[in-house]
Amino acid sequence: MSPQATSLSERIVRGAPVLLAEISPPQGVDPAPVRDAARRLAGKVHAVGISDNRERVSMSAMAAASLAAAEGLEPILHVTTRDRNRIALVSEALGAQALGIRNLLCTSGTHQTLGRFRAAKNVYDVDSIQLLKTYAGLPSDGGLLGEEHGLDGAGPFCLGAVASPYADPLDLQIARLLKKTRAGAKFLVTQPVFDLERFAWSEHLRRRRPRCCPYGH
Repeated sequence: MSPQATSLSERIVRGAPVLLAEISPPQGVDPAPVRDAARRLAGKVHAVGISDNRERVSMSAMAAASLAAAEGLEPILHVTTRDRNRIALVSEALGAQALGIRNLLCTSGTHQTLGRFRAAKNVYDVDSIQLLKTYAGLPSDGGLLGEEHGLDGAGPFCLGAVASPYADPLDLQIARLLKKTRAGAKFLVTQPVFDLERFAWSEHLRRRRPRCCPYGH
């Protein structure tokens, strides 16, 4: 039997407004900061993104997402291709589903040279578009993992992607976003939007029925 759709997925399908927030896991092992933030947000937002070592080495996003879920929040687990190969990325999704977490934001991640861990090696075995396609097809297609068949019981996931409305060239950004939606993204997350005229590119995407969710990340 297929798992029940997430509340976020149901709102997207209905075309209902979506209010998101974000939690950055702490740089230690104390769960209290995540729990405190989750309690403050519970009942006020529809889902909360859990960032994945974006600017520093911190508590794993998976652990923080599980803590947030225990406080009544629906988490969106950020999964970056910077730090993991395809084996670990699929393992992450399976582990998330086992914990009841099925909203996944697929992103390349901030390059390590822009953070504090410049000496770290990146991976980038697959890009965010390939990751979306992999997660969307897990039940039926394990080709990326060298498997002849898909992984029974995997998914379905509510998949999201990152959009950069102010990046240039604009045509290239639109082309990449269309690829992401075709690969399986059901919603897009942007930086905060202040220039509504520039944000008009979203109309090109609404025809493909993604949901644009502007919030800081």
